[in-house]
Amino acid sequence: MTSDDHVLRTGVLFKKGSGNGPFGRRNWKPRYFVLTASRLKYYTYEDGDLKGDLDLKGCSEQSIEVMPADSMKTGSSASTIWRIAINAPERRLLVAAGTELEMNDWVEQLLIAFRINSGQPLPPQRNSLTQVHHTPAPGAITSTIDQDMNRSSITDFQSFAIARKSVAGAMRNSVGAHMTHEFRMSSTGVHMTNEFRLSDERYRQQQEAYEREEHQRMKAQMEAEQLREEELLKLHIRDSEEDRRQQHEDLLEQQRQKKREKHERERLERERQLREKEMQELERQHERELQAHFDEDNYEVVPPPRTPPRSPVMDTRTPPRSPAMGPNTPPRSPPRSPPRSPAMGPSTPPRSSAIADAKKEAMRRQEAEHQRQREATIKEQQNQLRNEYLAEQKRQQDELRASHVTARASTSKPYRPSTPTKTPPTTPPTPTTPPKPESMEFRPMTSYEF
Repeated sequence: MTSDDHVLRTGVLFKKGSGNGPFGRRNWKPRYFVLTASRLKYYTYEDGDLKGDLDLKGCSEQSIEVMPADSMKTGSSASTIWRIAINAPERRLLVAAGTELEMNDWVEQLLIAFRINSGQPLPPQRNSLTQVHHTPAPGAITSTIDQDMNRSSITDFQSFAIARKSVAGAMRNSVGAHMTHEFRMSSTGVHMTNEFRLSDERYRQQQEAYEREEHQRMKAQMEAEQLREEELLKLHIRDSEEDRRQQHEDLLEQQRQKKREKHERERLERERQLREKEMQELERQHERELQAHFDEDNYEVVPPPRTPPRSPVMDTRTPPRSPAMGPNTPPRSPPRSPPRSPAMGPSTPPRSSAIADAKKEAMRRQEAEHQRQREATIKEQQNQLRNEYLAEQKRQQDELRASHVTARASTSKPYRPSTPTKTPPTTPPTPTTPPKPESMEFRPMTSYEF
């Protein structure tokens, strides 16, 4: 065992808390300290766990700061403690003892440890333990120790430990007031041990209470988080159902709109066919009336044209065949009369030709009148269709604008309205008025030939 590992002093001291615990308190706690030349270690109790240590290398006599005495509450009473501060390079440690003598002994051992670390000579001691053959008086123990250390020279840590044992033996052999002091010290140690155990029990109870509170807090937080997740899940399910219902309503509305458009197209087609049939019927009736009118005019009595006077003698005999003509040669046609020249006088046209020309002129005038009437009717119907189509377009635009305003107002609410918004039609609007039938287009009537 080296000199750095040799134990110089052991005992129970009070240590100031660091405040790093769960409650952040800095109370005086009893700890079991073990002092060596290089380190100062402290445990929960004598055979307990190591709570911490302090490196004494680099410390000197100026590192110990003596502080005034203070009072510490132990249960319902208060006791005086003597405090010192060890200002090591790594940190500052506050310790306290129950008596002034015990604190002075710890300070002495700390100074010895500082001298060993710095390589300074130790106080002298006696060369042999056999020289201590008498029992000193109680009041002369301190002077005897000082004289022994001044007379002897300690060169190593082992001889210093033997000297300490001799001094301790001399103190055990003392009687009277020294025995009273030893009894007081032992009772103080027992009291400090009991206080340490009680403080450790209180600390353990506080730790258990804190753990219970933390467990309850975590449990309540987990329950609140679970409730929040359930609420969010319910809200998500409700929104999903609302979306599905809205989509179903939109799909039904689209189907109804398609059915309405289909029925409207069928109705318009039927109306167009009826109009075409009516127009065809009117045209056929008109043609029948014109034909009947023409037939009545044709049945009028027309005088026959005057024929030229026939000659009284007409040779109906066949001209003789020439010998060159064969039996199968057809006979010659009679000679044609030459065409009448204009000088022979104007030819008088027949009366039926003049009547036919007059009828044709009347039919042309009547057909032109009917054509003007049809064009006027077609133009009027086209204007009516255009006005109705523009009115329908304006109505649909107003409805679409109103639906947009309603949708914009509904987005500011936390939930979407249950009333479905009217979407603009995906197909161009179908006019409610029938389109212009093909039979009403302008087609020139064919002229009649007589």
